[in-house]
Amino acid sequence: MTQGASGRYKNLVDATLTIARTEGWAAFMSGWQPRLIWISLGGFVFFPALEAAKKAFGPAGGLLTPPDTQFVIEELEVKDIKKSKDAKKK
Repeated sequence: MTQGASGRYKNLVDATLTIARTEGWAAFMSGWQPRLIWISLGGFVFFPALEAAKKAFGPAGGLLTPPDTQFVIEELEVKDIKKSKDAKKK
């Protein structure tokens, strides 16, 4: 992809074999340390932020859930039960 017009490699297999012959198989693992550090730092930020968001916005009573929601849900369930009983009686 980045060889430009030089045509250094014919295809992916040729590029892989050429790099392995000239630089050794260890060349494919070069640069793993900075990537590992970058991914680890991202994880240290992402997971606490995810847990805080789940706590804040989750259904267990976070910022977006009004405190009386459970009462409203129970009231609607009782109404549904009464309607189904009335329908069975008819």
